[in-house]
Amino acid sequence: MKRGHYVTEAIILESFDFGESDRILGFCTRDFGKVKGIAKGARRSRKRFVGRLEPASSIKLFFHYNEKSELVRVDDAALINGFDGLRGDMEIFTAACYLVELTGAFTRPGDSQPEVFSLLKSFLSFMDNGGEALLLCRFFEVKLLSLLGYMPGFDDCVSCGEVVSSPVGGELFRFSPIKGGLLCRGCVVTGEKAVGLSAGTARFLQAVERMGPDKLHRLRPGALFTEEAGPLLDTFIKIRLGHGLKTKSFMEQMQSINPGAY
Repeated sequence: MKRGHYVTEAIILESFDFGESDRILGFCTRDFGKVKGIAKGARRSRKRFVGRLEPASSIKLFFHYNEKSELVRVDDAALINGFDGLRGDMEIFTAACYLVELTGAFTRPGDSQPEVFSLLKSFLSFMDNGGEALLLCRFFEVKLLSLLGYMPGFDDCVSCGEVVSSPVGGELFRFSPIKGGLLCRGCVVTGEKAVGLSAGTARFLQAVERMGPDKLHRLRPGALFTEEAGPLLDTFIKIRLGHGLKTKSFMEQMQSINPGAY
C-alpha cells in the first residue's frame, strides 16, 4: 500500500484497549489481507465506533495508511453485520471467536487473500444462522488449511513418497501430525510417530477440502469422524502454529465442565 486513505470490508479479528481512550484492532480485510490498526478515542466516541468494533463483526473500514507506522489509523467504521445470532450463546460465540483467532494466527500482515476473507465471512454467517458450531469449526479448519497450503496429504507417504494403499480388514492408516500426512507401512516400522486414522475419515476430510463452503451442509459425518478428526486436526494445527490458541483452550475447558457442550 501507498500512503493514503482506504476503504474496504473487514472482519474484526481482535480488539483491546490501549491507553486511556484508544483501541488496538486486528482485521481480516477483503482487499488488503490482515491489517492492524489503532482507533484513536474509540472508547470515548459515541458517534463513530460504538457497537462497531467488536470481534467477529463485519464492517466497512475507513483507514489511513502511513508507511512509517505498523498500525493504520482507523478513521471510521460502519457496521455491515454484527452476527447477533452468535452473541446470545456462549458456546456458539466462543466457536466463532475460535474461527477468528485461527484466521489471525495463520495469516500475516500485507498478504492480500480475499479467499480467506470470504471463507471467514461465510462461516460466521453459517454459525449465525444456527449451524452446528463444532462441526463448522472442523470444516473451517480444513478449508483454511487448504487455502493456505497447509492441508495434510492423504495419498502418498509423507516420509518416503510411496503411494499409501488403503487399509483393509479393519486396519487403519497411520498419520504423522508432525510431518503432516500418511505414512506407509515401511516408514511406520522404522519408528515414525503416528496415530491411527480410518479410511472413512481420511476420505471425508478430502471431501470437505474439495467442496465449496455453500455445499458443506450436505455432508453428514458419523461419530467416528468426530472422534478421529478432532484430535488429529487439533494436534496438527498446534504443531504448525507452534503454540495453542486461547479460544481452543477455553472450548476444551467448557467441554470438560459440560461434556454436552458443542
